[in-house]
Amino acid sequence: MSNNQANKKDIKIFFVRLAKFIACITILTIVYYWKILIYNFETILCFTWLFIIMVAGMLVQVISSNYHDKSHLLNISISQLVYPILFSIITFYPLWAYSTTAPINYYSFYSAFMNGFFWKTVVSSSKPPS
Repeated sequence: MSNNQANKKDIKIFFVRLAKFIACITILTIVYYWKILIYNFETILCFTWLFIIMVAGMLVQVISSNYHDKSHLLNISISQLVYPILFSIITFYPLWAYSTTAPINYYSFYSAFMNGFFWKTVVSSSKPPS
């Protein structure tokens, strides 16, 4: 086995272990906060859909980038999808802050998609609160 293959195998093992750890922490958190989660189910469901739509915007941005590069539209690598999701907290925070103070309407979902599509702009312009 070459060094490159061994390195890829190590990276895969790391991410599988990380995913298992995150799943365990998520389950423990859900069990611990179950009453609060049930009480705020509608809000949590809305934020979940906003996050899913934001990730869909990130996917469309990758497809659009492939179009502009004149490559096959669905020639998408995992890294092209995972990299924007690493910045999802920074991208989702302005949307979350807006949605907690304003009524949820179609604009919230539209801005979720746009935040996902323009994630690079959102990340580069984010600054700590003053």
